[in-house]
Amino acid sequence: MQSTRGSTRLVLVGVLSAAAVLLVASLAVLLGGDGGPPVDDAGDTRRFVPDGASRTARARVDVDDDEEDDEEDIYDWSDGGRVEGGREPWGDVFAVTPDSLRRVLADRHWEEIRRQIDVLQRNGGQVPTDVVEALLQLLTGEDTRIDAVLALGGVKSDEAGEMLAARASDSSWPLEVRAAALDAIAVNGSPAALGLVQALLVQPDLDPKLLRHAYPALGGIGGPEAARTLVAALQAHADDDLTGSLVSALGKARGAGVALAQTLRRARDGGDAGLAALLLQVGHLHGAAADDALRTEIRVLIEDSAALEAIAKPERRLALRVSALSAAAAMGGELLAPVVRMALLAEMSTRRREVSVKV
Repeated sequence: MQSTRGSTRLVLVGVLSAAAVLLVASLAVLLGGDGGPPVDDAGDTRRFVPDGASRTARARVDVDDDEEDDEEDIYDWSDGGRVEGGREPWGDVFAVTPDSLRRVLADRHWEEIRRQIDVLQRNGGQVPTDVVEALLQLLTGEDTRIDAVLALGGVKSDEAGEMLAARASDSSWPLEVRAAALDAIAVNGSPAALGLVQALLVQPDLDPKLLRHAYPALGGIGGPEAARTLVAALQAHADDDLTGSLVSALGKARGAGVALAQTLRRARDGGDAGLAALLLQVGHLHGAAADDALRTEIRVLIEDSAALEAIAKPERRLALRVSALSAAAAMGGELLAPVVRMALLAEMSTRRREVSVKV
């Protein structure tokens, strides 16, 4: 037994000795490299940098401040690998101009067209009239119509709004082209188009399909005048195929709060539960962007128990109050307090009924 342990110790010592020798030899090879000249740490400024030959290859590059080699100067390691002041970008500067917009329009680069329209206007420029006319002409093509609508929707000038409204009002153009022009107005919201779009709505024998595009155009324009026109149309089409289009258009119309609040007040005082319900849907769509006038009127519906006395049927009064609570929750802000208060009162009432049933 003793002799076996001794033999094991000798074998283990031999293995460890061989491993130590191998480790020392490996370190010597790594430190010695390929036998090149030694590096003097005191005075040599050479650094190892990639030479592009492979992922692992390294080359010794002498960085000498006296040399004028730009490729070596960029490895000034005392400044994080950059020359003093940093490396500046170089090359031609691309400027968005009316001519550059015309070039990309000719090539039908639609994303670049929209980008340049935005940049040109943001920098104080105007989209040239000939570009607007060319885009209007592209509304006639089925393969270019949608892209032209998106591009024209980004043009914010009064001239573009008037040209789009004139195209929509001209009955000599196909219905699809006129509808596309109205869709572009709905996007750019040009106030200059308001009068022509309002006049379009009263044209005799106007195709109802065009109305579905004219109402969103008024919603995109927004403001008190557009809102009053849409509210009047909603009263005339409170229960037909155009109702949904009008509610959606009013829900996107900014600056419509006063007209909506006045109409809502007249509807509930006059006992028109149907119109009041539609206007509360519009208020819900406005959400956090709702005007103060509309917020105030909805708060009255929630907090004033006598506000809906003109509505004959109790179930309709209850439905309107629930709709008012839903609209107030969507609007948020100061309207959340009455909503929470009504919820707590409803919970307390439910608990009282449960207790009375148990008793």
